[in-house]
Amino acid sequence: MNTTVPTASALTWRDRAGRTPVPPERWGRDHWRLLAYVETRTVDHHGLLRWDHLTLSHTNWPSLYAARAWTNRDYSHDAGETHPLRLRGSADGAPGVLPGHCEADALMDLADAGLITIEMPRPDAGGDYFLKPDGRPLAGQEYPSPRFTTGLAELQLMPFARFRLTDRGRAVADALRAHKAAGGAWSAFEPTRMG
Repeated sequence: MNTTVPTASALTWRDRAGRTPVPPERWGRDHWRLLAYVETRTVDHHGLLRWDHLTLSHTNWPSLYAARAWTNRDYSHDAGETHPLRLRGSADGAPGVLPGHCEADALMDLADAGLITIEMPRPDAGGDYFLKPDGRPLAGQEYPSPRFTTGLAELQLMPFARFRLTDRGRAVADALRAHKAAGGAWSAFEPTRMG
């Protein structure tokens, strides 16, 4: 399991401790829908994800959960437990869900499989601000300065990371779209071009 995902800038996207990686052959509805969502956000929104569109565990991914719209914040339960990742069942009877894991964990699986890249915000030319994926500055006292970054700054900036499909990810996303266009279910998708 990777503990960090290398990015183009000096900042690093941080995977969470204790995540159980899921191999592609076990991916179900949640992983494949998430790949399609990342593709859409890459095309239409510079690769910036809307965290309130994902099922997130506030226990495992607090900085991403905090970036959700305030109307969607509910700390009375943890989505990783109440809505765990749905997986493809296996021949040996392994369960079709992974408790304690959410769609942010599935993003890490997509990165581990080489289907997506994650780029942390980069500083502007003057080194005064970090930039959102669309090039607008993250300005204000609530955002860290590029002149002094810490691990906490990385956590604060993770919600503004840019997600992109790799060439391999595009090939799999194309096959996924063809599968869905032919009436196939998300959970029944079996990629032939993962290798």
